[in-house]
Amino acid sequence: MDRTKTEKEFKKKKRVKRKVFSPVKYSMNKNMENASMFRATGPKSTEYTQLEEYIEKYYDMLKKKQKSQADRFLQSIRKFVLMHGCSDEDILSETPSGTGVGINVGAKGGVSQASSDHLTSVTSTSSIGTASSTSTTNTSSTLNPNGNEEKDKEGDKEKRTNSSLFARIGHELPTIRKVEDTLRGRLWRVVLGVSKLNANAYQNEIQKNEAPDNAYVLIRNDTKRTFANNEAFKSRVSEERLIRVLNSFVYKSNHKYCQGMDCIAGILLHTMPELHAFHTFTVLMVNHFPTYFDTDESDARKSLTGAYAGACLARQVIEVIDEELFQHLKPIDPWQYLFPIVLSFQTLAQPFHEVQHLWDFLFCFGVHLNPIVAAAQIIAKKDLLMEQTPNALSQGLLSQRKWLNGQLDGRLVVKISMDIICTLKSNDKYKSLWQDILTHTTNLENARRIKQKNSSTK
Repeated sequence: MDRTKTEKEFKKKKRVKRKVFSPVKYSMNKNMENASMFRATGPKSTEYTQLEEYIEKYYDMLKKKQKSQADRFLQSIRKFVLMHGCSDEDILSETPSGTGVGINVGAKGGVSQASSDHLTSVTSTSSIGTASSTSTTNTSSTLNPNGNEEKDKEGDKEKRTNSSLFARIGHELPTIRKVEDTLRGRLWRVVLGVSKLNANAYQNEIQKNEAPDNAYVLIRNDTKRTFANNEAFKSRVSEERLIRVLNSFVYKSNHKYCQGMDCIAGILLHTMPELHAFHTFTVLMVNHFPTYFDTDESDARKSLTGAYAGACLARQVIEVIDEELFQHLKPIDPWQYLFPIVLSFQTLAQPFHEVQHLWDFLFCFGVHLNPIVAAAQIIAKKDLLMEQTPNALSQGLLSQRKWLNGQLDGRLVVKISMDIICTLKSNDKYKSLWQDILTHTTNLENARRIKQKNSSTK
């Protein structure tokens, strides 16, 4: 009897110790050199090598506490990305041949040096902390992509009772991608000011249970369809990674989960390890565009203020730059076609890798340029849009599912964005519009004013 009782008590204690959201075991190293084993090896293009060298020198200057020198390298990084883009070579090295994933290596057709110098002056200032000297070995569980959609009732019942997705997170054998960190991931962390990576804090967050206030249910509803048809994304990002990042963010920041966050976190996970993606996502949401996903529990219409303001600003930009196109699109409610692309931070567009080129530009020169980039996408397709009626456009080219036929040209959109910036900054009559663009991502009162003003004049 005593032995049976002891065994039962032992099993009970063992069950209690097991967390629903067990921690991911990160191997934290003091040397950034150790992270190279999770980045692509082999010969690289001149553009790749040059940008990597700039980033390493930037971190080296920070370690030596030579901030002025670090700032010079940061400006060099921004100019280089504007003129040459960020290479995709490390992702390509992981992609099997014959998968049909077409990615441009290097970035030809960049922006002129004069345009680069002009844009440097409009870059929003951000606090760049001390360079992080830690690296991570990211682990994650492997998800059966069809696990939650099987039609076999018996199989579904077994999953629900014995091994639900949430309970499996962190318990499966860890997997490490061939290329964990990428040059693009490092670039984004540098220009966004992501410096301190706290693995212990993240482990504490993922030990917690489901996010409160139905947030976990909303997260799960979105993550199972995040870039669901994109093989390049699915080959690198498991749903568990995405769930962990979003669930942990809701716990840590006390933010409400909003649709659209999953796409932003997903692209970050595509380019960098999970720990880095979590911290970068947090910095973006809290520091760079806090107004975009603000929530008002008393009135849902008062939520997402910054995104609504961004849609208004994008509409004004189109009116300033191309009156003919503006008049053609005027019958369409701007909330219908501009709000989704602004809120999603351009992730509504396709192809996937071209969206990353837009993010290179936005992260280097300020996320407040998001409305300008949205307007530039539409202006770039003027000839195609002018051929169709507003009613046809609202159900076709400007609808969320068929956004511009998935034919995004990132380089062209960046060039048009540069022209728009030059126009707005060089003419005093657009001064107020430019100021609204600069502040709508961080100043909630200004975002509310912009939204209210345009709601009354629609």
